[in-house]
Amino acid sequence: MSSEVLLIHVDGISRGKFFSSLWKNLSKDELAITAIFITESKAAHKFLSSLDLSCFLISNRACTKKFRKEEFIELYNGSLCGRLGSLNKKTAAQLYEEIVRIWGLYSPRYIWCWNGTKFVDRVLKNQALNDRIVFKVFETANIPGHFVIEDSGVNAESLTYARLMSGEAFGFSKNFDLDSWLLQYKKEKEENKQIPQASLNVDEAKEKLREIAIPSRITLKYFCLQVDRIAGYCLKSLLGFIIGLLAKRSHEHSKVIFFPQQVSTDSQLLFNSEINNIEALKNLIDTLPPLTILISNLHPAEHRLSQILRFLFLCLRFPKLIPARGGAWTQLKHCDEVVTINSTVGLEAAILGKPCRFLGRSYFQRLSNDRKALGWYISNHIVSYRSVSNSVDQDLVKRLLSNEIVSGY
Repeated sequence: MSSEVLLIHVDGISRGKFFSSLWKNLSKDELAITAIFITESKAAHKFLSSLDLSCFLISNRACTKKFRKEEFIELYNGSLCGRLGSLNKKTAAQLYEEIVRIWGLYSPRYIWCWNGTKFVDRVLKNQALNDRIVFKVFETANIPGHFVIEDSGVNAESLTYARLMSGEAFGFSKNFDLDSWLLQYKKEKEENKQIPQASLNVDEAKEKLREIAIPSRITLKYFCLQVDRIAGYCLKSLLGFIIGLLAKRSHEHSKVIFFPQQVSTDSQLLFNSEINNIEALKNLIDTLPPLTILISNLHPAEHRLSQILRFLFLCLRFPKLIPARGGAWTQLKHCDEVVTINSTVGLEAAILGKPCRFLGRSYFQRLSNDRKALGWYISNHIVSYRSVSNSVDQDLVKRLLSNEIVSGY
């Protein structure tokens, strides 16, 4: 029996560790599948090669520009790399040609990637749609220790979003006790309030430094973005102290609205909303009912000086806008209403039973208003990292290799 090919895109060492571990624990002999890893990261390539995995470094070939330029430009502009400028068009064109070349060599049957918004992922998705093959996107869930597997893209770009927002009925097994799960989650959340996206490990930090160190690959826009972040790192403690002082001021109120800000470069914010954090705050301030205050906090992973200053100036200008004291979980527990663009905090609002308004596109909007859909998401949709640390069971294999979303009802 000839093997089908699984093409896995890895954009750094962290993703390399995850996907190599997942691949290692699949019953490959029974599935008759061969994995080919592709990466634009030299560090990830070195790591995967050390594990004797087949891996292509897709950033070293010269570009012939023999491709459909309109399609290339559309994919580039629609990617996170194009939006932020972390790849210039010359480098992106090299990657594009190399992906098409590898595609022609192996004719993959399955594609795996993380998040799905980087330029390489957009190209792979386009190829997958043209050939009607399986395209799976992975992403961290806001439930500690879990991730999600989606078809087509994550959250608002996923087939799950289309199904949930169409009003399709969802349910969960009677054997699943949602109330007990919610109580346990709240208990664990009190003990561990870390946000997965807030931390940056050493390997990822080195990768980001390498990006700046190769100016021929990036744009001036991205260089300025990194300077903005570095400046924010340097001044965050001082500005945080000033914001902390503003958080102590009081204002007569009978209602509290909590608006959790997202990282300004969050792909969901950039691609699935027509409004950013500051614009949302201004709109909320303009429409605040009497005796209502607006509590808001910068995302812990927001380090851009420009964003920190804009939030500070808004707080100084509008007394009813008060910086949050404590993390998002603390604010969720004590507020009367949550307003978010499309943050995963909307999921936690649903878990706590808080009313939540969404200003952008997110399937958490359905979960916040539908207890059965929430139960389905928790019991059937999210996946524990522990489930891929050993031999992967057949139900999960089906989700990994099938175009169908396992609904569990």
